[in-house]
Amino acid sequence: MTPLEHQLALSNDPAEKPQIYLEAVRKDGWILHDVPAEFKTPELCLAAVKQNGWALRAVPEKFKTAEMCNIAVKDYGDTFYCVPEKFKTPELCLEAVKRYDGNLKYVPKKFKTAELCLEAVKHRGDALEYVPKKFKTKELCLEAVKQWGYALKYVPKKLKTKELCLKAVKQDCSALKYVPKNLKTAKLCLQTVMNGQSYALEYVPEEFKTPKLCLQAVKKSEGWALHFVPKNLKTAEFYLEAIKQTGRALNYVPAKFKTPELCIEAVKQDSRLIRFVPLAMKEKVRKAVKQGGGE
Repeated sequence: MTPLEHQLALSNDPAEKPQIYLEAVRKDGWILHDVPAEFKTPELCLAAVKQNGWALRAVPEKFKTAEMCNIAVKDYGDTFYCVPEKFKTPELCLEAVKRYDGNLKYVPKKFKTAELCLEAVKHRGDALEYVPKKFKTKELCLEAVKQWGYALKYVPKKLKTKELCLKAVKQDCSALKYVPKNLKTAKLCLQTVMNGQSYALEYVPEEFKTPKLCLQAVKKSEGWALHFVPKNLKTAEFYLEAIKQTGRALNYVPAKFKTPELCIEAVKQDSRLIRFVPLAMKEKVRKAVKQGGGE
């Protein structure tokens, strides 16, 4: 039983309930979600929203006011989606996009200006998804990908330049997926892998997946990138080189390639990797590592 439920249970007078709920939401506005509809009043709802803007989600439409909506958005920007259209002003829309990138989606068309869209992407590049095409300029798109590289997905093809794509993949390697084929060079792919996260190799064209690039990807991803290495490169020699780059790659090496030499190399780097060594050779690997002075 929650403290509120306990207090209500102790009250024998139904007339006391409105006051109990009012005192409760003044302490925690979120409680408005648990208040029965018959006890929700304009006063109660306003008190809840003042304490916690997120409470606007639980306010009945008939009780929502311009004041209440302004308070809610300034406290929790992502409540903007439940603000009635009649209360959306240019000022509130600007406040909303500053608070939360996804809010541009809920800004009325008449209030979407070039200035407001630029403000939105300056705060979060994600907002580019909801910018009307007529406002997508080179400057605005560049600002967006600087904030969030994946925003390259929403950049018009004619605005995708070498400079813009480079900035995008530097910010988020997965943006490589949306780089035009004519701009996706071996150099760009290598730079992406060198700067990228574990999945960078996934978006590199097969023709650019050289042993050098793939080994760099494996090193950067601690082995996970092995999933995206071409089959023709997955040889015993390649797996051994991968393990030398990072012993943790052992987790992704197929059993048939787990030789004693390879497993010893991995466990020398990190003794905990013994759990990925086939049972039949575990003892041999332990002895070899111990004799060699490994951890």
